[in-house]
Amino acid sequence: MRYITRLLLVAALCVPWAMRAQEPTVTFQSYGFETGIDATRWVELTTTTNLLLLTGDGVASTLQDIGFTFNFSGTDYTQFSVNADGNLRLGSTVTGNNAYSTPFSSSNAGTNAPKINFLGCDGYITDSGHVYKELVEYEPGDTMLVVEFFTSTYSTNSRNALLRWQVHLYPNGNIEVVAGGTQPPIMPVVARQPGMAVDNSNVMVVDNNNFAHFYNTGAPAPPSRQAPGTTAIAISSLCIPTTSHAPVLSTSS
Repeated sequence: MRYITRLLLVAALCVPWAMRAQEPTVTFQSYGFETGIDATRWVELTTTTNLLLLTGDGVASTLQDIGFTFNFSGTDYTQFSVNADGNLRLGSTVTGNNAYSTPFSSSNAGTNAPKINFLGCDGYITDSGHVYKELVEYEPGDTMLVVEFFTSTYSTNSRNALLRWQVHLYPNGNIEVVAGGTQPPIMPVVARQPGMAVDNSNVMVVDNNNFAHFYNTGAPAPPSRQAPGTTAIAISSLCIPTTSHAPVLSTSS
């Protein structure tokens, strides 16, 4: 059975995008969160073009077009880049390969940001690994960007245990992070910080119990955890956390 981890930012559930004023800064504390399992959110891609042209450690892509204007925490972006550490950096600057062990700590949250990273540790691209991108029609006439990571941790003990997850970006500002498929035979157990950041003053990290934590000075050192997990996380952006979707992920400041 395929289990899917889903993290969803749904701006459209709160205020229609066409009616929402552009805001210079929107903190992640204004986002609502929930968890669940939904195998229908996984997208089978047709592309086989790897954004990472080299294997190994410290590998990054060139700048890629999102395909539409994407709003992240109040700022519009049209480009992104990725690296072997699971980092997806928004904007016109290519992501670096540093600050990978604790990407959302007080010293690292602003590095290679704004960013979405749900590996959250030192990564490695094997010969079998990849990062793909594809524009996918999710409704007639409407497309989203799907970025699929298939990578492993740097540890030689689990380097061949590849982890697969997708980041879905929608034109209205929604985000899904979907992790699914069969877990590898050797699960890497390392200190990880999965989450998102604009800089070290606007950080969201998901813990082992899939609770969201928000920080304005970076996040503390994370515990060891197996990841990606099999629990879905839904996030309603720019509105009060909703209880209309169950179960709901509790939040803390």
